[in-house]
Amino acid sequence: MKKVLSVLAFVFSVSANATVVSAFVWEAPTGHAPAMFENGMKAKAMHEAMGAGVFIGQGQRFRMYYVMRSDSAAARGAVMDTLSNSAEWQQFMGEAASREGASSLVEVYNMTLIAETEGGPGGEATVVFQYRPNPGAAQAVIASTLKAKQLHEKMGARVQILLDETGLVHYITQHESWAAQGAFEDEVNGGQNKEWDAFWEGVTSNPSAVLEDVIRITQVAVSTMPE
Repeated sequence: MKKVLSVLAFVFSVSANATVVSAFVWEAPTGHAPAMFENGMKAKAMHEAMGAGVFIGQGQRFRMYYVMRSDSAAARGAVMDTLSNSAEWQQFMGEAASREGASSLVEVYNMTLIAETEGGPGGEATVVFQYRPNPGAAQAVIASTLKAKQLHEKMGARVQILLDETGLVHYITQHESWAAQGAFEDEVNGGQNKEWDAFWEGVTSNPSAVLEDVIRITQVAVSTMPE
């Protein structure tokens, strides 16, 4: 409980009106991925009309990453209230769930934006690194990711750092293409950047987090995000 409270305290200390991001991970039975993405596009249009920015991406195992972004928790809550009272939305969800091969919601992440590259997110190729901080190390992990962000931006990456309600840190890099992402990865892992190598050696010599997962996502559609 103490760990949860410390994470919440850190989130609230970032900003009273911080940008919030909710990511919904959907999975379709074999052969039904096209219908899942078609439904995602329909939902995107409805959510945009309610004021949310939406990103849709295709991840590993053909999962759909449906990401909604609002400029505050209150704005996100207003979208949720609108959905609860929307007959159109309820009908859409009911029809989608009743069809053969209906998709399943396998994961939800509710996150607060800590930092991002100026101009916001963008790019076809997205890689998400999910780090679980050691007990009491959330602020140290955020500090390390902020330094990593500076170094990765010098190498051409767009970066987002988000913290979810469970304390999981989502460190995201984006590039205009997978070829560009691959060149970036070669620089990071190939000993080509001495500044990065020195930083990474310091981080890994006394790790403050555990890497839980790495997720690669290809952009399918994206709307203009709220300012």
